[in-house]
Amino acid sequence: MGISGAASSEPIYKWTDAQGKIHYSTEPRTAKDKPAKLPNLTKIDLDKQIERIKEQTPRNCSSHGGEDCSAGADADGSVICADGYKDAILPFRFHCMQVRLEASLSVMLEGEEMPSTLQQALLDKTKTVTGILLSLRNLSGVEAIEVMPAIRLSRKYSGENTARRFIGKGKRTISAYGVESYLIPLKTPDMPARNSMLRALMPAVSCTNCSSVRTQR
Repeated sequence: MGISGAASSEPIYKWTDAQGKIHYSTEPRTAKDKPAKLPNLTKIDLDKQIERIKEQTPRNCSSHGGEDCSAGADADGSVICADGYKDAILPFRFHCMQVRLEASLSVMLEGEEMPSTLQQALLDKTKTVTGILLSLRNLSGVEAIEVMPAIRLSRKYSGENTARRFIGKGKRTISAYGVESYLIPLKTPDMPARNSMLRALMPAVSCTNCSSVRTQR
């Protein structure tokens, strides 16, 4: 397969009409017309071009079942494919350590089995906050590992020199595109939970291979 290499065997004539518009034709209008000077066409062998592009394309795991991040990095720092193929050159560090999490908070109120939104809890003055339900959604195709599900309370409400952290219990991994929830008690012997403190709560989540954690509003 290819594109014609030399310029066309037929000469191309160029002429300008009375309105200044340029025309091209394979036939001269008069005997005085001379072939136009056009750039030579370059011959391209498309089959060879495709093969060259394939050779220059970095080897990846697309035809080997995808990347297996749980296998760790290869000796050269690249990923290992799901079928054990080790010649891919995709860096493990940038592919398997790029988890994006989305955090959202809801509130457990005294006497209620279902969580309420932060706004509902702030409006309900009759029920005491017993805990926070922290939900984490993995937005990436890589498992999040060593997840630390925590929320932070500003020092204004904690009564301490620094912000106080509350850590939830539960799974420390979140599967690719998976969701995990963590119940975090707020009430402590030295600091009773108050609904007003909800305004000062923020997720303080981290994981070993997280690149970002955003809060859903």
